[in-house]
Amino acid sequence: MFVIKVSLIILFIYTLLPTILTRLFSLGAVQRGPRGHKEIFFTFDDGPDPIHTPQVLAVLKRHRITATFFVTGHNAQQHPEVIKQIIAAGHKIGIHSCQHRLAWLMTPWATIKDIDIATTLVKNVTAQAPVLYRPPWGVFNIVNFFTFLITGHRSVLWTFMGWDWTKNCTAEGITKLVSGRLKSGAILVLHDSAGPVGSSARAPQVLVKALPMIIEEIKQQGYRIGSAETLHAWSHLGYGKRTTIFWWELWERCFAWLAGVKPINGAVDATFKLAVRKHHGQPITLPDGTMLNPGDLMGELHFDNNLLLKLTSQSPHLEQVGIKLLRHVKDSLPLVAEALTTDPRYRNIKAVAGITMINRGARFFGFGTYDIYPKIFRLATTWYQRWLLVVFHPQGVSHLLKHRSKMVPKMIAISKAELLRRYQNQSALTSGSINPAYGTTQAR
Repeated sequence: MFVIKVSLIILFIYTLLPTILTRLFSLGAVQRGPRGHKEIFFTFDDGPDPIHTPQVLAVLKRHRITATFFVTGHNAQQHPEVIKQIIAAGHKIGIHSCQHRLAWLMTPWATIKDIDIATTLVKNVTAQAPVLYRPPWGVFNIVNFFTFLITGHRSVLWTFMGWDWTKNCTAEGITKLVSGRLKSGAILVLHDSAGPVGSSARAPQVLVKALPMIIEEIKQQGYRIGSAETLHAWSHLGYGKRTTIFWWELWERCFAWLAGVKPINGAVDATFKLAVRKHHGQPITLPDGTMLNPGDLMGELHFDNNLLLKLTSQSPHLEQVGIKLLRHVKDSLPLVAEALTTDPRYRNIKAVAGITMINRGARFFGFGTYDIYPKIFRLATTWYQRWLLVVFHPQGVSHLLKHRSKMVPKMIAISKAELLRRYQNQSALTSGSINPAYGTTQAR
């Protein structure tokens, strides 16, 4: 009896416990993306398939959507040309084991070997080892639960599935099921290939038919498709950081509502939002000679948190983050100029300003850089924005300690007249060029 009890306990710890921790408590795996941007994230399992995966890629390309494809090592080896198509189209690759074996039936050594082989087979095609991992059927044992420590992979599950692999699935049925379960940050799993035992050989073709209908339904409900880059960056954050960001984004939405922070011209893909504020503090002379006095109205810029998450996760150095952010600012300023001329809310503003630690290079866009007053506000802003970068950056506190001297927020400002002179004529050319990968909730 003692042996039986011990065996059952070991079996529970090896199989059921890791799955319970991930599926019920989201420990050790991501089951939902960032929730503050009303986004749905597309993922596809069991591929690549030489027939259906290219058809899925064609649909995604028409709608300018990027997704994450969790491929099996076996299929990656059989169809390397399709893997290359996925990468060339800007999507992300994750591994879905080597041959779709159930983790509960695998020994610890077999589990590690399965992950390593799948990773190697994909790396042989892409020249880069995938870091995202999705276990077959979303089932964990104690070994693949700790992949982030053992193999360096980040586990990504799903919020809900489309049940697009069943024998009786229809395009209409899949779409109806998905439409009824949409929620902000949801990770949707679909299948671009017929998978293991239990799936239907005709199901991938049904999915190809359903995919445009699903995309249209998501848009009609006011959601947008989040980028693979955003999900990739989110999966690299620890559980504590993801939880912190969730509560922080809730605060940001409340702040935006109370403070009147609005999207510019309803352009949800822009780098900025704007709010109308009165200038407080000392009078400042803007680069074109315009005087901004206390009480003057100005448009207050707010940066996109989703963009900040993506950039800080990809770039280990603050300078690299700054360079990439400035590129997005350059693309978005014409949209700001368009908003200033078409939106009556900004008719009486005298200048446009924002507060940021990433302020080097602002003068190249016509902005002046100024110290923040009063001192107590400068100290509070410094603390807030440093904390923000610690939360978003994967290196966290160590990054703050290393670059603390550079993390000094400044006010950047440009007169309305100068901004229109520089960027108004560019708005028609660039308003459609903003990358749809980015969301809208802004960081102060």
